Amino acid sequence: MTGAARHPALENAIDILASLVGFPSVSLQPNGDIVSYIETYMQAHGLVCLRDAHADGKRFNLLGRIGPETDGGILLGAHMDV
Repeated sequence: MTGAARHPALENAIDILASLVGFPSVSLQPNGDIVSYIETYMQAHGLVCLRDAHADGKRFNLLGRIGPETDGGILLGAHMDV
């Protein structure tokens, strides 16, 4: 797409990915910074978030739900470590 304007959604996705790869996200290491970034983004877009702390209090799982809390809702979960 040389010279062609890119779609605003593509630009937004590139910005988000650029932010995400800037966080250290090494397995078994604290991940609060990236979790906070993702949680803030999801909440700003209407998702209900559940942050689940590991026993060490320094690592977290993050779930995001959109839609009803019954059958038909969508639950998002993914790995943040690399």
